[in-house]
This record gives sequence, C-alpha cells and structure tokens, in this order.
Amino acid sequence: MNVFYGFEGIASLPGSVVAIGVFDGVHLGHQALIRRAVERARALELSAVVITFDAHPLEVLRPEEAPKYLCSLGARLERIGQLGVDHAVVVKFDQAFARLEAEEFVETCLRGRLSAQVVVCGSDFRFGARRTGDIETIKKVGIEVDVVEDLGLSECARVSSSAIRRLVAQGSVDEARRQLGWPVEWIGTVVRGAGNGRKLGWPTANLVAAGRLQTPGDGVYAGEAMVDGVLYKAAISVGHRPMFPDQPPTVEAFLLNFDDANLYGRAMVVRFYERLRDQMKFGDLDELRAQIGRDVDAVRAL
Repeated sequence: MNVFYGFEGIASLPGSVVAIGVFDGVHLGHQALIRRAVERARALELSAVVITFDAHPLEVLRPEEAPKYLCSLGARLERIGQLGVDHAVVVKFDQAFARLEAEEFVETCLRGRLSAQVVVCGSDFRFGARRTGDIETIKKVGIEVDVVEDLGLSECARVSSSAIRRLVAQGSVDEARRQLGWPVEWIGTVVRGAGNGRKLGWPTANLVAAGRLQTPGDGVYAGEAMVDGVLYKAAISVGHRPMFPDQPPTVEAFLLNFDDANLYGRAMVVRFYERLRDQMKFGDLDELRAQIGRDVDAVRAL
C-alpha cells in the first residue's frame, strides 16, 4: 500500500473508490466498510483509496473532549494495508482543514486528486466545515455513494471506537479484542522503575505510553510483548498497586523466556488478551511473590 501524507504528492489517479474516516482501531465495522471499498474497486478495475487523519478531529475542534486512541497511526495504516487497500492518504487535521467547505473538499480532493467514482461510507457520514457535507453533497457532483450499514454483534447494538474505548478502560480486553478483530495494543518506552519486580524475583519492564493511547483499566493481564520484532508471552500489570500505595500507577510487563536485561529506552508493543485478576493487597511480599508466580503460570498456559 502506498501512503501519502497530504494530497499534494498524489498525481491524479485515473479513477478510484474511496473510504473516508479516522478508523481508530480499524475495528470490525471499519473493516467491513474498507473491504467493501476494495471489492468495488476490484470489480470496477479502479484504485482502492482510504483517506484518514493524523489526529482525531476533536483534538483540534474541542481538545478537552478528544478521546484517547485505540492504536497508533502506524498500526492503523498497517491494518488498513492488510485489507487490500492500494493507497492511503493521511490528512493533517488542523484548523485550516477544519475550515474547508464540504463542496471544496469534494471538488479538490475527491474529484480533482483522486478521480473518485465511488465513495463508500456509513449512513451518518458527515464532513467539511461545520459538518455540513453529507451523502447528498457527494452525489450532486455525480459520484456514486455506497452506504455500508453499521455492524452489530449479538451482545452490542453497534460496533464503534467509542464503545471499544469504554471496554478497554473497564479492563474488558477480551470483548474489546472480539469487536476490534485484533488484540488491544499499547505502545510504550521502557523506563527505570522502583525495582519492585526485580526484588521479588520477577523483573518487569516499566513503560511510559508513546502517545495518547487508551490504557486498560487497573488489573493484571495475560498478553504478549514485542521487542525488536520478537513476540514474548507476558504478564502485564496496569494501574495502582495496593502493596505499593505511595508509588504512582504503572504499566509493567514481565516477559517470559526473555533474558536481555538492558531494555531501558527501547520501544515495546504490549498486546492484551485476557484479564486475569484485580490489583490486590496481600498480607506480605511473600504472598505477592507467590501470586505473581501463579499469574505467570496462567500466561504460560495460554
């Protein structure tokens, strides 16, 4: 998949089918929409194009209401590429773009740069300054609009990034993974911690988030950690730890079968598969040490 940052670097395409959205998390609903765009493009022998944004629009329009992200931009583009898209256009969402009138976006970007013949979108799709653009705005210039209905699963009315963020914040990473179609992913940089894990015989990597990622709720999780492209099973602790009440909340991971002690300053991707338990207060450190051993055994068994 070719990735363009802005429309300026794109030579006018001979024709395309376009999907537009933030696509945070690239959840099952997003995947259905993007796959429809790819299918239509293949049938019409056109390019499949996704337009996405470097930031959520609320970060610019109402920063105090801006949500945290389900994945990084890099992970978003990787997942979009896996769906068969030919070109992705990453638009810088700033005040200038927010002021762009809907009609100008259609004429300049969709028709001018992409030669769009079909736009695939949801039924409530809105765009342009003050969100004045809609499906009819696109149809007026002769571009076909293919509407994909919202995806619902049996236990939820509608798959949405907002609903999945709430699940992650609650610690329901298994249900979030079901609705995403991918594991909940979190990226951080390894920093020096208080050394509690090492003292207990279970050395952990303490992480600081890389960007505004949604952190799972407090608890202990089974998952994986990726270092330098290699995946390791991991027991992951998130949040306040009752045994260390004077220390700030953390995200820390114990990697199974990992023997490189020098992780400081390195990036780590953490994937959450299952919530094992709450954060708990134990009678003494020996009880905590024994429980961590049981947590690691549970991770090893997955």
